[in-house]
Amino acid sequence: PMTAACNKVLQAARPIDGLAAAVAMPYKQPNQSCFDMYSIFVECADQTGCGTGPTSKAWDYQMCTEIFYEQNTNNVTDMFPPRNWTMEKLNSYCMKHYGVKPDPVLNRLQYGGIDISKSGTKIIFSNGLLDPWHGGGYMKD
Repeated sequence: PMTAACNKVLQAARPIDGLAAAVAMPYKQPNQSCFDMYSIFVECADQTGCGTGPTSKAWDYQMCTEIFYEQNTNNVTDMFPPRNWTMEKLNSYCMKHYGVKPDPVLNRLQYGGIDISKSGTKIIFSNGLLDPWHGGGYMKD
């Protein structure tokens, strides 16, 4: 999928048209020339969206119990709808939908905080340069 998306950007007359074509890949329907991201965006615990279907519910629940991150979006410096992330809003959402609240202290203890060597050894980080999140990963041993 990453190669196909990159090719759309590289082969377009204008990079913005290529980006639009790449983003449309998972969303565009037959005979549809345009789509409204606000009508297909599903609000969830992840500020960037969870997608649709059963896997989105699983990711949403994980964002309320295991994995969460503090990330604001503004639709100016990123491609996501504006959303001001606060722990209060996340707690409210998670309680409403699942009856749970994220525990940031447990999360940091469980995964080692900034010193991951306290929670695990012999870990293989398999991210690569095609992973859009690689910038936040470990690139050196």
